[in-house]
Amino acid sequence: MEFRKRIIGYEGLYDIDRIGNIYSLARIWKNGRKRERILKPTTDYYGNQKINLYKNNKQTVFYIEKLVLEHFGVYYPNDSKCGDAAAAGIIIFND
Repeated sequence: MEFRKRIIGYEGLYDIDRIGNIYSLARIWKNGRKRERILKPTTDYYGNQKINLYKNNKQTVFYIEKLVLEHFGVYYPNDSKCGDAAAAGIIIFND
């Protein structure tokens, strides 16, 4: 079973796991249906995966990689202050 976290700002609406699956949490729709599902991301021109999240009928676009890094790990950008890990663009995940 995968470990999931609530997406910050969208608690109670969406979850994310370490591999980038976005879950729309179960809620009752107008037709009375109630289910949880995995959302399908789209890909932009550069090959980055993005997802549209909705809150209060307003759409916001998020990149999957950025969401995973914000919720599960730390990213060292290419910056000389960070040393060898930064030069390699290494992503370090926290447990």
